[in-house]
Amino acid sequence: MCINYDGDASSMLKALVEVGFMDFDMTLHNWDTRNEYHKVFSERAKKAASVRWKDKKRNEKKGKERIRKERSKHSSSIASSISQKGKLLLELWNNTCVSLPHALKLTTTRFSHIKTRLSEIPEMEKWKEIFQRLENSRFCKGFGNQDWIATFDWIIKNPDNPVKVLEGKYDDRKRDILKGTSFEGGINEES
Repeated sequence: MCINYDGDASSMLKALVEVGFMDFDMTLHNWDTRNEYHKVFSERAKKAASVRWKDKKRNEKKGKERIRKERSKHSSSIASSISQKGKLLLELWNNTCVSLPHALKLTTTRFSHIKTRLSEIPEMEKWKEIFQRLENSRFCKGFGNQDWIATFDWIIKNPDNPVKVLEGKYDDRKRDILKGTSFEGGINEES
């Protein structure tokens, strides 16, 4: 309230309360009923804010749902692609490594290992080379000093095995073939 009063403020407020212009809580008496503009404006503002919040929440919900659907579609297409590659890898093993034990089924454990190995070596040509090297290796076919044969599970179990095969660790050595020896010392590759 703007008035030109130079006196004591507390005595002025006391006088306004006594005559009924102000309430004891220092608000103007009956302000809500006397000032309809502020009352209507306040209600309109609350309604508008409520609508904005509802719209915002609705849009957020739609946005989240859209993102969830896109992620689901994307992840299912990736899973489908990995599943197809996993089946191809299993078939490639069975068709290439004919002297080694066949893998009959793509189990969940195998699928998990395949998924990881394919993220490390995604090219199917590399896998074909790995499997051909295993098929050509006498040691991997059980001709070593130990009772061990390479299996599909062994090659997909950890990241080192495919790399070691590609590096030639299990390739036949000409000297061993010429001597007719069976890989002296043997290598235990159960890992």
